[in-house]
Amino acid sequence: MRVVGQEVRAPFHPGPDDVTVAEQRSGEATTVNGKNGRLARKGSGWLLGVVVIFLALGSLGGNAGGVSGARMAVGDNLPRRQSVTAAEAEPVVARLASPTVKAGLPDTVWVDYRCPSDGGCAPSETVTLWDYGSLARLRYQQYLGYPMGPTVTVERGKPVAVPLPRQTVAGLYHVLVTARGVALHLTYRVLPNRPVGFLATLSPSPFLTAGSVAQVMVAAVDAYGNPVAGVGVPIRVAVEGEGFRLQRLRAGITEAQPAALIQAERGARAATVVVTSSRYPHQRFLLPVRVIASPAQLVAGKGAWASLATWDALGPSAILARLTQEGVTHLYLQTAVGKSFFAAHLLDQILTQAHNRGIAVIAWDYAPLTAVSQDTAAAQAAIRFRAPLEDQVDGLAGDFEENLAASAVSAFSRGVRAALGPRRAYVAVIYAPQFGFPTPVATLAHYVNVIAPMDYWLGTPRSLSYADVYHFVQASLIQLRQRLGTHPVPVEVIGQTQDLLDSSGFGRYNPPVYQLAAAYAAAKAGGAIGISFYDLRTQTPAQVRAIAHFSFAGP
Repeated sequence: MRVVGQEVRAPFHPGPDDVTVAEQRSGEATTVNGKNGRLARKGSGWLLGVVVIFLALGSLGGNAGGVSGARMAVGDNLPRRQSVTAAEAEPVVARLASPTVKAGLPDTVWVDYRCPSDGGCAPSETVTLWDYGSLARLRYQQYLGYPMGPTVTVERGKPVAVPLPRQTVAGLYHVLVTARGVALHLTYRVLPNRPVGFLATLSPSPFLTAGSVAQVMVAAVDAYGNPVAGVGVPIRVAVEGEGFRLQRLRAGITEAQPAALIQAERGARAATVVVTSSRYPHQRFLLPVRVIASPAQLVAGKGAWASLATWDALGPSAILARLTQEGVTHLYLQTAVGKSFFAAHLLDQILTQAHNRGIAVIAWDYAPLTAVSQDTAAAQAAIRFRAPLEDQVDGLAGDFEENLAASAVSAFSRGVRAALGPRRAYVAVIYAPQFGFPTPVATLAHYVNVIAPMDYWLGTPRSLSYADVYHFVQASLIQLRQRLGTHPVPVEVIGQTQDLLDSSGFGRYNPPVYQLAAAYAAAKAGGAIGISFYDLRTQTPAQVRAIAHFSFAGP
């Protein structure tokens, strides 16, 4: 959001309000309606968004000629569950070289331009390809003006081979070949490559409550971490630590299977599960397991935020390295905007790896609540999602910045709370109370485990002292607790590590380190359970070093 004095101006969220999309992984489709959102920061701005929607639909949703195969105008319903390897919309024909490809290997789309039956066609046609695993994400990027992928000129009667990016995550992938406002929809499947080792994790999470159980999941994997079925892997599991009961289920696995169960007994706090295999003696997994007293502890300590733009800029390996460097305890990962859950492939790549580092993953859902039931369904899709080794997110952060009516917020929160159950965290992301927005915090208090105000102190071109930032965060905590009244909901402060006045986030008003230190000190002195910074992509090296130095253990 943009902060100007006591007024908050939020950036726009361009995109279609009612585009049906299919989120597909491993051949299973979940259909949700998609509303696009600004990737680089949290915020909204409906009027400009409507203008962009209108222009986007006008330029991309055109219709020309007859329909054949999997041709569609942008916004139409798309094929689901089947693989579509060829499509035609006169005069353009698109065909995949192969319907399946091994992880890490390329596929190719052949594009041909033919003269229509009525003649009079141009000598060439410009064709653009869009390629990604999630059709929801592809549309999300499309309407935000993300780079479209290769644009090629195809001469009449001279087919052109266009290589697709090498995908490393197994699953179903989508290609849109667009020309003349019409999109041809193709799908291909990426299969696991040959096994090179094994992977182990605790599912659905390494964060347990007293008496709860986690599975020690194990699978043979290829070089990219995709489970490979049909490969026998002998397994040995042990636990280092007091207060945990280990039940071994099998001495070996042939697919992604639980090798053991681990249960936290009363009084247990933390342990390490050790997993080894004689087939891959160079590997040894040390899996941390921690017992929490309440879901709020999942977001206690230091947190970080990663938007889809952050994912695209850094990638999962760099994100995980940054989290480790900063000593982060929990990650908020953008998974949905409104009616569109687009993060299946993202969660596939980071959920297990974060859990194996002892980092909780919270799905971040921007909820405009213009269509409450659809927004709720998108949030529930993130909550119910399971990675290949059965990991699940540790909670959900509902980001409330548009429709703040208590009835809408309550309806959304009921659905989220029911899907999460009692052991996972529900975090409400709200405007800082100083800005005067009518966020129904008393209503939220009935559902959430934590409230996280966006305490973005620097949104105007002016200098702020250490004391200015400290008092801003301090006032936010005081006023929020006054509004909560008798509801003792824990609070996590969200600080900023980006320039809200620059669209890139990297401008001169990205807060200096002393301002981060002031926010950290105020959060700690004010009784917050933690502090997180938005967002990882725009952090400067000095900010990274400062955050790594902060010590915020939480309760």
